[in-house]
Amino acid sequence: MARHGLHACFTFAFALLLEAAAGVQGQTPAPMVNPKIDQQPGPFSYYSHSVDEIGAMDAPMATEITPSGSLYTGYGELVFLAGPDMTPIHPRIRTLEKGYLPIVHFSHQQYGIDYEFACFTAELGDGTLVNIAHVVEKNTNALPTRAVLTAGTRYENDTANGSGVGEHEFRRPVDDGKPGDYRQPGVRFNPAWVYSFSRDAFLRSGKVFYLFPDAPDREMLTEKQFYNIQINNTPRELDIFPTSLVGLVSYNSILAPGAERTITFLMPLVPVEEGAETARILKASYSGELNATIARWERIVGKGMQIETPEPKVNDTFKASLVYDLLARDHIGGNYIQTVNKFQYHAFWLRDASDIANMYDLTGYPNYASQDLEFFARFQQPDGLFLSQPGQYDAEGEVLWVYGQHYSMTHDLAFAQQVFPAVERAVDWLEKARAADPLHLIPSSFVHDNEYANGHITGYNLLALGGLKNAAILADAAGEQALATQYRADYREYRADFAKALARCVELDGGYIPPSLDGDCGGQDWGNLLGTYPEHIFAPNDPLITATLKQVQSKYREGLTTYGTLRYLHDYLIMKNTLTEIVRNEQQQPLKDLYAMLVHTSSTQEGFEFAIRVWGDRDFADNLPPHGWFAAEYRIVVRDMMVRSDEGQVHLLSVMSPAWMGAGKTIRVERAPTEFGEVGFTLTQPNDHSAQIALDTLWRQQPRAIWLHLPWFAEVSGVWVDGQSAAQTKGMVRIPPNAREVRIRWTRRADAPDWSYDQAVEQYKQEYRRHWDVYMHGQAGR
Repeated sequence: MARHGLHACFTFAFALLLEAAAGVQGQTPAPMVNPKIDQQPGPFSYYSHSVDEIGAMDAPMATEITPSGSLYTGYGELVFLAGPDMTPIHPRIRTLEKGYLPIVHFSHQQYGIDYEFACFTAELGDGTLVNIAHVVEKNTNALPTRAVLTAGTRYENDTANGSGVGEHEFRRPVDDGKPGDYRQPGVRFNPAWVYSFSRDAFLRSGKVFYLFPDAPDREMLTEKQFYNIQINNTPRELDIFPTSLVGLVSYNSILAPGAERTITFLMPLVPVEEGAETARILKASYSGELNATIARWERIVGKGMQIETPEPKVNDTFKASLVYDLLARDHIGGNYIQTVNKFQYHAFWLRDASDIANMYDLTGYPNYASQDLEFFARFQQPDGLFLSQPGQYDAEGEVLWVYGQHYSMTHDLAFAQQVFPAVERAVDWLEKARAADPLHLIPSSFVHDNEYANGHITGYNLLALGGLKNAAILADAAGEQALATQYRADYREYRADFAKALARCVELDGGYIPPSLDGDCGGQDWGNLLGTYPEHIFAPNDPLITATLKQVQSKYREGLTTYGTLRYLHDYLIMKNTLTEIVRNEQQQPLKDLYAMLVHTSSTQEGFEFAIRVWGDRDFADNLPPHGWFAAEYRIVVRDMMVRSDEGQVHLLSVMSPAWMGAGKTIRVERAPTEFGEVGFTLTQPNDHSAQIALDTLWRQQPRAIWLHLPWFAEVSGVWVDGQSAAQTKGMVRIPPNAREVRIRWTRRADAPDWSYDQAVEQYKQEYRRHWDVYMHGQAGR
């Protein structure tokens, strides 16, 4: 878990200790939300409150679309109200342009008037970032009806938790640390601000906060007038709160039946001087900037690995996740800084950034990975340790591992030579630290994050072991054969020391790999789930891995991993298990995991971190999505289901869903990178009983074998590779690296379940309704 401040870390740590002391059983159940929210029209959205992120790749800041549909930045908030009574809107169901581009659509209905919003950030030719909110009003009544839309500003929303930050909003401004620290450009609320209007803009102390190129019917400095006297828009200071609405413009007219009206608002992310800058902004047209924004993002999304399944939710989340991680990147002073989002996690963590960079490599964006990795060297300490959070040693292994993986995927010799001196210093630190430690492991620490454990942390050692493996790969590439040999010897010795420390805990814990290695070996499951993925420290089918999966899966709720004494859901922790299950050649459990992840996303494909209670109100509070680690891990999960390499071999279609089988359905993969080169295939199904796979490979070096996994829900009566019959082995078929076509004769098993994303959503709704009935009435409904 990426935490954004020490206060938050200690507060949550204390809360976990209280929970552990009190226990969970017998406590008052978590508040729930009325399941009627799931009857709202549009795609399913798990969260009871929605937030979205719009912005531009590598920009220093972004914009939050809050639960009320307002546009929130470091400088203030542009708010929308509807109807003659100026009702706040609450658009919970939103969609993205094409399902994955950062152009957010939502609507509000009132008195027969539809208000359709489209919001996005335009990057003008001079680099200026401008939020565009385009609203189409339409009268759906049979009679003429008044349509009223009002826009206004406030500094922030009310706070409900005593944090001083608006509810469902992020803390700002913050900009006083070193590169990579939490930052939010902006300004503090100033009671001495002077508010005013010009012809087509609202200004705050001489800076344009937003523009309204469509002339409004009324302008008001304040929402209401003292004693209802005449509107006074004289420029002046106002005695208001940060939450007060000011600078309102209203569009008020009667629309004929079926008639429409369009209104556009332009909001610079950073308020600008009125004059030449605003003139350039006013020249921006909605349609022109919309098309330019779509084209810009489509070029990015389209150049990497492409995946198409018969389920749009799977495909759209794969693409949107790339967009969310790119929105989270900063490009400041020559540094590409991979943050987690531009909200509460607008900061750099070596662990998060390592997995995100690896995702770029695994899904066809090695240049982005290379740019991200350049920043890592800043966090190597003088003694060689890689560290971005005090006392948290996971970064040491993560960096060595991602460096090695980047080289393995790209074969970029210059990169290996560039980073190897840092690798050598890091391994030197590791050797000295182990020599000084009584268990010959990574030093013990008290972790106020992730594992929340005291002592030697299991995951830190698994990561360091994986890092050593990759350090040897880099030593080979750099021509340092003696060091490569030494690192492999160090690995064997380290693994033996680790296995010895682990054995005591395994005996205590019934065969499962626990989070820590001292005392009762307790803590929150986290890094202990990394025993065989991403590196085979233990063999995939080792009994320790089997027992660990079984133990952690027993704690699942709503299909997800839990966090904090089974009280909270965690949306991306489960993926450590999912990726492990895939390399174990399991099919059913990874598919269950996939659908559980997707059920717990928004209608705009956002995953969260934690803070949502099990069978609770589905509110992430201040832990705002989208979460960049979820996005990266989701893309890796789907990629590995389709194409993965392991131990010199390439695997195709490791996991397939029953929803993807049937006449006319297609599964397509293009330009999937592996360490051996690119892989693509298209699976078509001319009828319910056969499939054809056209292979498209571009090998840099041929793998030892290609294995095609056959679906667990199908009876396969024959497989032919380039016209030759192929034998089935443990549900797989071996394919020569130069094969071009595979034909399969199969039938769906009679007992095959009807699993799909839609089925998982319906199952979740029914189960949530049952929990609601118990919560409200003490018993399940009939």
